[in-house]
Amino acid sequence: MEIRPASSEEVIAWCGGAPKWTLRGALIGVLDGEPRALAGYHVNGSRAVVVSEIRMAPEEARRHGRDWIRGARALLDTVKAAGLPAHAAADDDWPSSGKFLERLGFTRVGNGVYVLWEVA
Repeated sequence: MEIRPASSEEVIAWCGGAPKWTLRGALIGVLDGEPRALAGYHVNGSRAVVVSEIRMAPEEARRHGRDWIRGARALLDTVKAAGLPAHAAADDDWPSSGKFLERLGFTRVGNGVYVLWEVA
């Protein structure tokens, strides 16, 4: 899996049009020439809301765990550069998403919401 910065054209194509928010630090995951994941953050008040979408089965995604960690850390580096605390929500469709966020340093604050107060 290749994870690299996403162009604005790739973001628009992934979203099927202009996204709801300005997606900053956007990264795209490409496997066999096809986009399979998109991640980034948008600013909401004084916080960064980290978002991602993966378009592959969890079993397939697990085979690329190191790539996901490397990409997530790169994304968090851009959040750190912005000087914002990061917020994220675990995805009920991906049972391991909360554990993944905790591995990145996020703390669960309730009902599937996670916060990274200081991005290290």
